Amino acid sequence: MKSCLTNNYFKTIAICFVTLFFLLSISCGVYAGLITTDAQDDIVSHELVFTGEAGFDLSIGLGELANYIISAFLGLLAIIFIILIIIGGYGWMMAGGDEGKVTAAKERIRQAIIGLIITVSAYAITYFVFNALPWGG
Repeated sequence: MKSCLTNNYFKTIAICFVTLFFLLSISCGVYAGLITTDAQDDIVSHELVFTGEAGFDLSIGLGELANYIISAFLGLLAIIFIILIIIGGYGWMMAGGDEGKVTAAKERIRQAIIGLIITVSAYAITYFVFNALPWGG
């Protein structure tokens, strides 16, 4: 009887940990980019840190808020599709000549590329619409 703790199980866990580390690294980098250097110089004032200087203007309109939320969601989707492309490439490299695994990896890459194209197109349309509308910001 074959054990459930096979080599593929450990590879899957390793891929999950690397993906999680990658996503956490990107999110920390994005968060660090939100604070401007002016806010870092004037960090004494808490009011200054949590208002416009830090990029958290509490008087934004509904259109700008929707723009931020949609852009963040589409950016996260793009990252997920890029990770799926990398996983598909890894599966292709580790196929070892097995046609079934190669075909599955090619299909995963093809679907991820289509998803990435749709996501980038949606982001471009959202960017254009929200910048063209007067209430969009």
